[in-house]
Amino acid sequence: MQETIESRRVWMIARERLTEQQKRILALPVEQNQFISGPPGCGKTVLLLHRANHLLHNCNLSPHQLRVLVFTNVLRSYIQAGGDSLNLPFEIVQSFYSWVFQLADREGLPRSQAVRLEEKCKETLERVTRYFETENIPPVLEAVLVDEGQDLPLAAYRLLRKASRHVTVFADSTQKLYAEAGMIAGATDILDVEDRAIRLAGNLRSNAGVARLAAQFLPTEARDDYLQSYDEGSLPAKARIPLLFRTKSEDEEWERVGEIVKQEIGANNRVAILVADNATVNRGHSALASSGIPVERVTARAPEGADFNALTPKILTVFSAKGLSFDTVLIPRITRQHYAYAATAAERMLFVACTRARDWVCLSTVQGSEIRELRRLEGLALAGHLIEQEKSLRNFSVATDDLPEQDAPF
Repeated sequence: MQETIESRRVWMIARERLTEQQKRILALPVEQNQFISGPPGCGKTVLLLHRANHLLHNCNLSPHQLRVLVFTNVLRSYIQAGGDSLNLPFEIVQSFYSWVFQLADREGLPRSQAVRLEEKCKETLERVTRYFETENIPPVLEAVLVDEGQDLPLAAYRLLRKASRHVTVFADSTQKLYAEAGMIAGATDILDVEDRAIRLAGNLRSNAGVARLAAQFLPTEARDDYLQSYDEGSLPAKARIPLLFRTKSEDEEWERVGEIVKQEIGANNRVAILVADNATVNRGHSALASSGIPVERVTARAPEGADFNALTPKILTVFSAKGLSFDTVLIPRITRQHYAYAATAAERMLFVACTRARDWVCLSTVQGSEIRELRRLEGLALAGHLIEQEKSLRNFSVATDDLPEQDAPF
């Protein structure tokens, strides 16, 4: 097992493996702003890095003229793991709000003194944006590339428009996790790209089983669009059926999660355990470590220790996992205690969590504590596209032939 844990696999995709549409996006002109949307798995983060590489080497930009802005520090560390294979200078990658604070300091503007980090970010952003707009400050950058644009407020786009000569945004409205984020229509209007916004085609990540499962957590009107997004020709011919198991206690749940993690390690799969909050990250890490299972704890405040090119399993929150992808995703502790007070609706969190997976998803909860959103999966189980278990883990890795699309209960 030690050799498997220490093995490495770079998640970044080489340029020659990109689709023709993706390659065209890399070379979009910088004389106009660009806005690219697409479903989970269409390659937005991969394209973000390849476009940064293109701008540096084909448009004669220097690193100090370019920024890649992401929403979380975890995604920044994940991008570093992929960017290394492109020889991108890591200093060009920042979280969006660290860049905002940097601009405030650069212009001599006081940062907000709010106690809560969310309020401090919001107030400082508004202050910097008003300053750039009212003082007519010239752009400080030649180009900015933005990931997870659906979770930025509209004030962020007003600032981007003023602070950089060119902006390229990658976004997906179905993965919006923050209630205060602006609408994509408003963002494209601010950047003056509403008539040129590009929609990426093709979910190139998740197989049919994962896609069906994730779709159950979308509003009914959005399911068909998402399910039609994946390209059957690019997906595995066989897929393991997703699993939902229930246990009698939290301790038993973590024990079973540990058994599955061991199996996935043995199969050389990249594994993520996604939970609702940081307290559960710590609890899960402790429970797995006490069983001798090596797991890296990844937190928003200290993500630098995680090596996303190593196959050691990661445990982190759903919010921190935005933009990341893994072979296998486990989503434990789907209980009322953990999801009732989340800032985002549980179904949206579960959609984002499921779509981090390429090959297989395992959900789990404690009997009697389930959130009501799990009822959405009843039709999937009846159709044979989800295994439900309460007492045994047998057969949880069942492999099936291609699952017919038309019999899914949408």
